[in-house]
Amino acid sequence: MSRTLAMVTSYFDGVVPAPGEATKAEVVLGEKAAEAAAGLDRGVEALDPAGALEAVMSLARATNLYINEAAPWKLAKDPSPEARQRLATVLYSATEAIRQLSVLFSPRCPRRRGGSGHSSACPVWRPARSPLPSPGATWRPAPRSSGGRRCSPAWRPRGDGRRALSRPGSESGLDWVDAHCHLDDVGGGRKPSLQAVIERARAAGVERMVTIGTDLATSRAAAGIAAAHEGVWAAVGVHPHDATTLTGEALDELEALASEPKVVAIGEIGLDYFRDLSPRDVQQEAFRRQLALARRLGVPVVIHMRDAHRDVFGILEEAGAPERLVFHCFSGGPADAARCLELGGYVSFAGNISYKNAQDLRDACAVVPLDRLLVRDRRPYLRPSRTGEAK
Repeated sequence: MSRTLAMVTSYFDGVVPAPGEATKAEVVLGEKAAEAAAGLDRGVEALDPAGALEAVMSLARATNLYINEAAPWKLAKDPSPEARQRLATVLYSATEAIRQLSVLFSPRCPRRRGGSGHSSACPVWRPARSPLPSPGATWRPAPRSSGGRRCSPAWRPRGDGRRALSRPGSESGLDWVDAHCHLDDVGGGRKPSLQAVIERARAAGVERMVTIGTDLATSRAAAGIAAAHEGVWAAVGVHPHDATTLTGEALDELEALASEPKVVAIGEIGLDYFRDLSPRDVQQEAFRRQLALARRLGVPVVIHMRDAHRDVFGILEEAGAPERLVFHCFSGGPADAARCLELGGYVSFAGNISYKNAQDLRDACAVVPLDRLLVRDRRPYLRPSRTGEAK
Protein backbone atom coordinates (compact mmCIF):
# COMPACT_ATOMS: atom_id res chain seq x y z
CA MET A 1 0.00 0.00 0.00
CA SER A 2 2.85 2.37 0.76
CA ARG A 3 3.95 2.28 -2.87
CA THR A 4 0.50 3.59 -3.86
CA LEU A 5 0.99 6.70 -1.74
CA ALA A 6 4.48 7.16 -3.18
CA MET A 7 3.01 7.02 -6.70
CA VAL A 8 0.54 9.79 -5.83
CA THR A 9 3.57 11.91 -5.02
CA SER A 10 5.57 10.84 -8.09
CA TYR A 11 2.87 11.05 -10.78
CA PHE A 12 0.38 13.61 -9.45
CA ASP A 13 2.64 15.98 -7.50
CA GLY A 14 1.25 14.77 -4.20
CA VAL A 15 -2.34 15.67 -5.11
CA VAL A 16 -4.97 12.95 -4.88
CA PRO A 17 -6.26 12.63 -8.47
CA ALA A 18 -9.90 12.86 -9.46
CA PRO A 19 -11.19 9.42 -10.48
CA GLY A 20 -12.61 8.46 -13.84
CA GLU A 21 -15.25 5.86 -14.60
CA ALA A 22 -15.35 2.98 -12.14
CA THR A 23 -14.92 -0.61 -13.25
CA LYS A 24 -16.11 -3.77 -11.54
CA ALA A 25 -12.87 -3.79 -9.53
CA GLU A 26 -13.74 -0.46 -7.90
CA VAL A 27 -17.30 -1.65 -7.24
CA VAL A 28 -15.99 -4.76 -5.48
CA LEU A 29 -13.52 -2.71 -3.44
CA GLY A 30 -16.31 -0.37 -2.37
CA GLU A 31 -18.43 -3.30 -1.28
CA LYS A 32 -15.53 -4.70 0.72
CA ALA A 33 -15.10 -1.36 2.49
CA ALA A 34 -18.79 -1.25 3.42
CA GLU A 35 -18.65 -4.86 4.64
CA ALA A 36 -15.56 -4.11 6.74
CA ALA A 37 -17.20 -1.13 8.46
CA ALA A 38 -20.36 -3.14 9.15
CA GLY A 39 -18.30 -6.07 10.41
CA LEU A 40 -16.38 -3.80 12.76
CA ASP A 41 -19.64 -2.46 14.19
CA ARG A 42 -20.95 -6.00 14.70
CA GLY A 43 -17.76 -7.05 16.44
CA VAL A 44 -17.86 -4.08 18.79
CA GLU A 45 -21.54 -4.64 19.58
CA ALA A 46 -20.90 -8.33 20.32
CA LEU A 47 -17.70 -7.63 22.31
CA ASP A 48 -15.86 -9.77 19.76
CA PRO A 49 -12.49 -8.04 19.13
CA ALA A 50 -11.19 -10.92 17.01
CA GLY A 51 -14.22 -10.70 14.73
CA ALA A 52 -13.90 -6.91 14.51
CA LEU A 53 -10.22 -7.15 13.61
CA GLU A 54 -10.86 -9.82 10.98
CA ALA A 55 -13.48 -7.57 9.37
CA VAL A 56 -10.92 -4.79 9.01
CA MET A 57 -8.19 -7.15 7.83
CA SER A 58 -10.52 -8.38 5.09
CA LEU A 59 -10.44 -4.86 3.63
CA ALA A 60 -6.64 -4.76 3.91
CA ARG A 61 -6.41 -8.00 1.93
CA ALA A 62 -8.92 -6.75 -0.63
CA THR A 63 -6.96 -3.51 -1.04
CA ASN A 64 -3.70 -5.38 -1.59
CA LEU A 65 -5.39 -7.61 -4.15
CA TYR A 66 -6.90 -4.60 -5.93
CA ILE A 67 -3.52 -2.85 -6.13
CA ASN A 68 -1.72 -5.97 -7.39
CA GLU A 69 -4.35 -6.67 -10.05
CA ALA A 70 -4.72 -3.04 -11.16
CA ALA A 71 -0.89 -2.74 -11.38
CA PRO A 72 -0.62 1.06 -11.32
CA TRP A 73 3.15 0.80 -11.88
CA LYS A 74 2.40 -0.61 -15.33
CA LEU A 75 -0.22 2.03 -16.10
CA ALA A 76 2.33 4.72 -15.22
CA LYS A 77 4.54 3.58 -18.10
CA ASP A 78 1.76 4.02 -20.68
CA PRO A 79 1.69 7.64 -21.94
CA SER A 80 -1.81 7.40 -23.45
CA PRO A 81 -4.59 9.59 -21.99
CA GLU A 82 -6.70 6.49 -21.33
CA ALA A 83 -3.95 4.92 -19.22
CA ARG A 84 -3.37 8.19 -17.38
CA GLN A 85 -7.07 8.42 -16.47
CA ARG A 86 -7.13 4.79 -15.41
CA LEU A 87 -4.03 5.41 -13.26
CA ALA A 88 -5.84 8.32 -11.60
CA THR A 89 -8.86 6.12 -10.86
CA VAL A 90 -6.72 3.32 -9.43
CA LEU A 91 -4.62 5.61 -7.23
CA TYR A 92 -7.69 7.48 -6.02
CA SER A 93 -9.53 4.24 -5.19
CA ALA A 94 -6.49 2.73 -3.48
CA THR A 95 -5.77 5.82 -1.39
CA GLU A 96 -9.42 6.01 -0.37
CA ALA A 97 -9.32 2.37 0.71
CA ILE A 98 -6.17 3.13 2.71
CA ARG A 99 -7.99 6.08 4.29
CA GLN A 100 -10.81 3.74 5.23
CA LEU A 101 -8.31 1.37 6.82
CA SER A 102 -6.69 4.18 8.81
CA VAL A 103 -10.09 5.10 10.23
CA LEU A 104 -11.13 1.52 10.89
CA PHE A 105 -7.84 0.79 12.63
CA SER A 106 -8.25 3.85 14.86
CA PRO A 107 -7.59 2.89 18.50
CA ARG A 108 -10.72 4.79 19.59
CA CYS A 109 -13.82 2.64 20.00
CA PRO A 110 -16.82 3.69 17.90
CA ARG A 111 -19.93 4.97 19.62
CA ARG A 112 -22.45 2.26 20.37
CA ARG A 113 -25.46 4.12 19.02
CA GLY A 114 -23.98 5.78 16.01
CA GLY A 115 -22.03 2.81 14.75
CA SER A 116 -18.50 3.21 13.50
CA GLY A 117 -19.28 6.32 11.49
CA HIS A 118 -16.91 5.14 8.79
CA SER A 119 -17.62 6.50 5.35
CA SER A 120 -16.58 5.48 1.88
CA ALA A 121 -15.42 7.54 -1.06
CA CYS A 122 -14.28 5.37 -3.96
CA PRO A 123 -15.67 6.33 -7.38
CA VAL A 124 -18.82 4.27 -6.76
CA TRP A 125 -19.52 5.29 -3.17
CA ARG A 126 -19.54 8.75 -1.74
CA PRO A 127 -18.32 10.03 1.63
CA ALA A 128 -20.92 10.95 4.23
CA ARG A 129 -18.45 12.30 6.76
CA SER A 130 -14.96 12.25 5.28
CA PRO A 131 -12.31 13.37 7.81
CA LEU A 132 -9.47 12.81 5.35
CA PRO A 133 -8.85 13.65 1.71
CA SER A 134 -11.11 13.84 -1.26
CA PRO A 135 -9.82 14.38 -4.82
CA GLY A 136 -7.49 17.37 -4.86
CA ALA A 137 -6.27 16.89 -1.30
CA THR A 138 -2.52 17.14 -0.98
CA TRP A 139 -0.31 14.27 0.08
CA ARG A 140 2.83 15.69 1.66
CA PRO A 141 5.23 14.99 4.49
CA ALA A 142 4.20 16.39 7.85
CA PRO A 143 6.37 19.22 9.16
CA ARG A 144 9.39 18.48 11.28
CA SER A 145 8.73 18.10 14.96
CA SER A 146 10.21 20.46 17.51
CA GLY A 147 13.08 18.02 17.96
CA GLY A 148 14.10 18.46 14.33
CA ARG A 149 13.02 14.99 13.22
CA ARG A 150 10.69 14.63 10.28
CA CYS A 151 7.37 12.97 10.99
CA SER A 152 6.01 10.27 8.73
CA PRO A 153 4.01 11.29 5.63
CA ALA A 154 0.49 12.45 6.41
CA TRP A 155 -2.43 13.87 4.49
CA ARG A 156 -2.15 17.09 6.42
CA PRO A 157 0.17 18.40 9.14
CA ARG A 158 -0.49 16.46 12.32
CA GLY A 159 -1.56 18.39 15.39
CA ASP A 160 -0.88 15.63 17.88
CA GLY A 161 2.93 15.69 17.60
CA ARG A 162 4.70 12.42 16.87
CA ARG A 163 6.80 11.07 19.71
CA ALA A 164 10.49 11.37 18.90
CA LEU A 165 12.73 8.33 19.14
CA SER A 166 14.08 7.79 22.60
CA ARG A 167 16.78 5.66 24.11
CA PRO A 168 16.04 1.98 24.77
CA GLY A 169 14.72 1.43 28.24
CA SER A 170 13.44 4.99 28.59
CA GLU A 171 10.12 5.86 30.15
CA SER A 172 8.53 6.01 26.69
CA GLY A 173 8.67 2.23 26.56
CA LEU A 174 10.06 2.26 23.02
CA ASP A 175 11.44 -1.13 21.96
CA TRP A 176 13.97 -1.69 19.20
CA VAL A 177 13.70 -4.28 16.44
CA ASP A 178 16.88 -5.53 14.80
CA ALA A 179 15.51 -6.24 11.34
CA HIS A 180 18.78 -7.60 9.93
CA CYS A 181 21.27 -9.63 11.90
CA HIS A 182 23.22 -12.85 11.35
CA LEU A 183 22.93 -14.78 14.59
CA ASP A 184 24.34 -17.91 12.95
CA ASP A 185 27.71 -16.10 12.92
CA VAL A 186 27.77 -15.71 16.70
CA GLY A 187 30.38 -17.86 18.44
CA GLY A 188 30.54 -20.33 15.61
CA GLY A 189 26.92 -21.22 16.27
CA ARG A 190 27.59 -22.36 19.86
CA LYS A 191 24.43 -22.14 21.94
CA PRO A 192 25.95 -20.47 25.07
CA SER A 193 27.48 -17.66 22.98
CA LEU A 194 24.26 -17.17 21.02
CA GLN A 195 22.13 -17.03 24.16
CA ALA A 196 24.50 -14.48 25.71
CA VAL A 197 24.23 -12.20 22.63
CA ILE A 198 20.43 -12.40 22.62
CA GLU A 199 20.31 -11.59 26.34
CA ARG A 200 22.65 -8.60 25.89
CA ALA A 201 20.50 -7.32 23.05
CA ARG A 202 17.37 -7.55 25.18
CA ALA A 203 19.09 -5.76 28.03
CA ALA A 204 19.85 -2.93 25.59
CA GLY A 205 16.19 -2.66 24.56
CA VAL A 206 16.22 -4.86 21.44
CA GLU A 207 13.07 -6.89 21.95
CA ARG A 208 12.79 -8.55 18.53
CA MET A 209 15.32 -9.71 15.96
CA VAL A 210 15.23 -11.07 12.41
CA THR A 211 18.21 -13.29 11.63
CA ILE A 212 18.98 -13.48 7.92
CA GLY A 213 20.06 -16.36 5.71
CA THR A 214 22.41 -15.92 2.76
CA ASP A 215 22.53 -19.50 1.43
CA LEU A 216 20.86 -22.82 2.23
CA ALA A 217 23.10 -23.59 5.21
CA THR A 218 22.64 -20.20 6.89
CA SER A 219 18.93 -20.21 6.03
CA ARG A 220 18.53 -23.56 7.81
CA ALA A 221 20.46 -22.15 10.74
CA ALA A 222 18.36 -18.97 10.82
CA ALA A 223 15.11 -20.93 10.83
CA GLY A 224 16.42 -23.16 13.62
CA ILE A 225 17.58 -20.24 15.76
CA ALA A 226 14.24 -18.49 15.33
CA ALA A 227 12.34 -21.64 16.32
CA ALA A 228 14.45 -22.03 19.46
CA HIS A 229 14.39 -18.45 20.78
CA GLU A 230 11.49 -16.25 21.77
CA GLY A 231 11.53 -12.85 20.09
CA VAL A 232 13.67 -14.06 17.16
CA TRP A 233 12.35 -14.52 13.62
CA ALA A 234 14.12 -15.52 10.42
CA ALA A 235 14.47 -14.68 6.74
CA VAL A 236 15.68 -17.32 4.28
CA GLY A 237 17.24 -16.82 0.89
CA VAL A 238 20.28 -17.12 -1.38
CA HIS A 239 22.55 -14.07 -1.64
CA PRO A 240 23.69 -13.00 -5.12
CA HIS A 241 27.23 -14.10 -4.24
CA ASP A 242 25.88 -17.67 -4.05
CA ALA A 243 23.38 -17.44 -6.90
CA THR A 244 24.95 -20.43 -8.69
CA THR A 245 23.78 -22.68 -5.82
CA LEU A 246 20.08 -21.93 -6.35
CA THR A 247 19.07 -25.16 -8.07
CA GLY A 248 15.48 -26.33 -8.35
CA GLU A 249 16.01 -28.54 -5.30
CA ALA A 250 17.46 -25.61 -3.35
CA LEU A 251 14.46 -23.44 -4.23
CA ASP A 252 12.12 -26.21 -3.05
CA GLU A 253 13.95 -26.36 0.27
CA LEU A 254 13.79 -22.57 0.62
CA GLU A 255 10.03 -22.75 0.10
CA ALA A 256 9.77 -25.42 2.80
CA LEU A 257 11.86 -23.31 5.20
CA ALA A 258 9.82 -20.20 4.39
CA SER A 259 6.67 -22.06 5.37
CA GLU A 260 7.88 -22.54 8.95
CA PRO A 261 5.95 -20.45 11.50
CA LYS A 262 8.78 -18.10 12.51
CA VAL A 263 10.18 -17.46 9.02
CA VAL A 264 8.82 -14.08 7.99
CA ALA A 265 10.69 -13.03 4.82
CA ILE A 266 12.77 -14.08 1.82
CA GLY A 267 16.27 -12.64 1.94
CA GLU A 268 18.73 -11.56 1.56
CA ILE A 269 18.45 -11.70 -2.20
CA GLY A 270 19.28 -9.33 -5.05
CA LEU A 271 22.18 -8.31 -7.28
CA ASP A 272 25.82 -7.46 -6.54
CA TYR A 273 27.81 -6.11 -9.48
CA PHE A 274 30.61 -4.80 -7.24
CA ARG A 275 32.15 -8.17 -6.37
CA ASP A 276 30.53 -10.15 -9.20
CA LEU A 277 31.08 -13.47 -7.42
CA SER A 278 28.36 -15.05 -9.56
CA PRO A 279 27.69 -14.36 -13.26
CA ARG A 280 25.26 -11.50 -13.63
CA ASP A 281 22.71 -13.45 -15.66
CA VAL A 282 22.71 -16.15 -12.96
CA GLN A 283 22.23 -13.51 -10.26
CA GLN A 284 19.29 -12.04 -12.15
CA GLU A 285 17.60 -15.42 -12.62
CA ALA A 286 18.06 -16.30 -8.93
CA PHE A 287 16.61 -12.92 -7.97
CA ARG A 288 13.56 -13.43 -10.20
CA ARG A 289 12.89 -16.92 -8.87
CA GLN A 290 13.09 -15.85 -5.25
CA LEU A 291 10.89 -12.82 -5.88
CA ALA A 292 8.32 -15.15 -7.38
CA LEU A 293 8.56 -17.34 -4.26
CA ALA A 294 8.00 -14.33 -2.00
CA ARG A 295 4.96 -13.22 -3.99
CA ARG A 296 3.54 -16.74 -3.95
CA LEU A 297 3.92 -16.96 -0.17
CA GLY A 298 2.87 -13.35 0.46
CA VAL A 299 5.97 -12.48 2.48
CA PRO A 300 8.38 -9.51 2.39
CA VAL A 301 11.80 -9.57 0.74
CA VAL A 302 15.16 -8.24 1.92
CA ILE A 303 17.13 -6.91 -1.06
CA HIS A 304 20.90 -6.65 -1.41
CA MET A 305 21.68 -4.11 -4.15
CA ARG A 306 25.25 -3.01 -4.88
CA ASP A 307 26.24 -1.22 -8.09
CA ALA A 308 23.14 -2.78 -9.64
CA HIS A 309 20.33 -0.31 -8.98
CA ARG A 310 19.07 -0.10 -12.55
CA ASP A 311 18.77 -3.87 -12.97
CA VAL A 312 17.22 -4.37 -9.53
CA PHE A 313 14.56 -1.74 -10.23
CA GLY A 314 13.99 -3.14 -13.72
CA ILE A 315 13.43 -6.68 -12.46
CA LEU A 316 11.11 -5.47 -9.71
CA GLU A 317 9.05 -3.52 -12.25
CA GLU A 318 9.02 -6.39 -14.73
CA ALA A 319 8.16 -9.10 -12.19
CA GLY A 320 6.01 -6.99 -9.88
CA ALA A 321 7.45 -6.01 -6.52
CA PRO A 322 6.13 -7.76 -3.41
CA GLU A 323 3.98 -5.50 -1.27
CA ARG A 324 6.66 -5.24 1.43
CA LEU A 325 10.38 -4.98 0.78
CA VAL A 326 13.52 -3.72 2.49
CA PHE A 327 16.44 -2.30 0.54
CA HIS A 328 19.23 -3.47 2.82
CA CYS A 329 22.44 -1.44 3.34
CA PHE A 330 21.45 1.15 0.72
CA SER A 331 24.33 2.61 -1.31
CA GLY A 332 22.69 4.79 -3.98
CA GLY A 333 21.80 8.45 -4.38
CA PRO A 334 18.64 10.51 -3.83
CA ALA A 335 17.01 9.44 -7.10
CA ASP A 336 17.59 5.78 -6.23
CA ALA A 337 16.12 6.29 -2.77
CA ALA A 338 13.05 7.92 -4.29
CA ARG A 339 12.66 4.92 -6.59
CA CYS A 340 12.85 2.56 -3.61
CA LEU A 341 10.06 4.51 -1.92
CA GLU A 342 7.96 4.49 -5.08
CA LEU A 343 8.22 0.70 -5.12
CA GLY A 344 6.92 0.64 -1.55
CA GLY A 345 10.23 -0.16 0.09
CA TYR A 346 11.87 0.56 3.39
CA VAL A 347 15.42 1.87 3.03
CA SER A 348 18.25 0.80 5.33
CA PHE A 349 21.41 2.86 5.86
CA ALA A 350 24.64 1.63 7.44
CA GLY A 351 27.59 3.30 9.16
CA ASN A 352 29.15 4.40 5.87
CA ILE A 353 26.65 7.26 5.79
CA SER A 354 29.06 9.01 8.20
CA TYR A 355 32.06 8.84 5.83
CA LYS A 356 33.45 12.09 4.44
CA ASN A 357 32.94 11.00 0.82
CA ALA A 358 29.32 9.87 1.39
CA GLN A 359 27.45 13.14 0.81
CA ASP A 360 25.36 11.53 -1.92
CA LEU A 361 24.31 8.85 0.57
CA ARG A 362 23.40 11.50 3.17
CA ASP A 363 21.35 13.31 0.54
CA ALA A 364 19.57 10.03 -0.19
CA CYS A 365 18.83 9.55 3.50
CA ALA A 366 17.21 13.00 3.61
CA VAL A 367 14.69 11.83 0.99
CA VAL A 368 13.44 8.94 3.17
CA PRO A 369 10.71 9.68 5.75
CA LEU A 370 11.21 8.29 9.25
CA ASP A 371 8.49 5.69 8.88
CA ARG A 372 10.36 4.13 5.93
CA LEU A 373 13.89 4.45 7.36
CA LEU A 374 15.99 1.68 8.90
CA VAL A 375 19.49 2.10 10.32
CA ARG A 376 22.24 -0.47 10.58
CA ASP A 377 25.68 -0.42 12.17
CA ARG A 378 27.07 -3.32 10.08
CA ARG A 379 30.24 -3.64 12.08
CA PRO A 380 32.98 -4.50 11.49
CA TYR A 381 32.64 -3.82 7.75
CA LEU A 382 30.88 -0.44 7.58
CA ARG A 383 31.22 0.86 11.10
CA PRO A 384 30.49 4.58 11.62
CA SER A 385 33.30 7.10 11.56
CA ARG A 386 34.51 8.48 14.85
CA THR A 387 32.69 11.57 16.03
CA GLY A 388 33.73 14.59 14.02
CA GLU A 389 35.26 12.74 11.08
CA ALA A 390 32.26 13.18 8.79
CA LYS A 391 31.55 16.74 7.66
